[in-house]
Amino acid sequence: VEAGVVAVIASRPFVFDFPAGWACLLGFVVAAVSPAVVVPSLLALRDAGYGTATGIPTLVVAAAALDDVLSLAGFGICLPFAVSSAARQGVLPSTAWAAAVRAPVEIVAGLFGAWLGSLVLRRFVVERRPSALRAASALMLVALALTFSLKALGFSGAAALAALALAFL
Repeated sequence: VEAGVVAVIASRPFVFDFPAGWACLLGFVVAAVSPAVVVPSLLALRDAGYGTATGIPTLVVAAAALDDVLSLAGFGICLPFAVSSAARQGVLPSTAWAAAVRAPVEIVAGLFGAWLGSLVLRRFVVERRPSALRAASALMLVALALTFSLKALGFSGAAALAALALAFL
C-alpha cells in the first residue's frame, strides 16, 4: 500500500514529476525501509508485555519481514520499466507490454518455485523429523537453489519472492 501511495505522489507534476517506472521504484524503496521503524517499537512493546497473550507483536514482526522481501521483489519487477523509459526517453509500446507481461510471470514463477521447494522439503526433510539445525540447513539449501536457478533464468524478482514464500510454505 505504501509503495503505491509513494509512487502516485512521486509521479504528480507538482511533487517530483517522475515517470511511472521511477516512481514505482521509489515507492518500493520507501516501503522496504519502513519495517526498520516498526520492528524496534513492537519489540519494546512486547518486552513491556503488551499484546503477548494474543501474539500480535510476533505476527507484526513476521509481517514486516514479509513486507520487506515483497518490496525487494516489487523493485526487481519494476526495474525494467524504469530502465526502458530512461534508455528511450519514454516507454515504447512493445517494451511496455513486455514489461507488463513479465511482472505477473515473475510473481507466478516465484510462488511456483516456492511451492516446488516446499514439496521437496516436505518429502525429504519433514517426513524424517531431523534436528532443528538440519531442517534449517535444508531450508537454506533449497532457498539458495531456488534463488540461483531463478536468477540464472532471468527472473530476479521471482528469486527473492520464492526464497521468502518458501519460509512460509
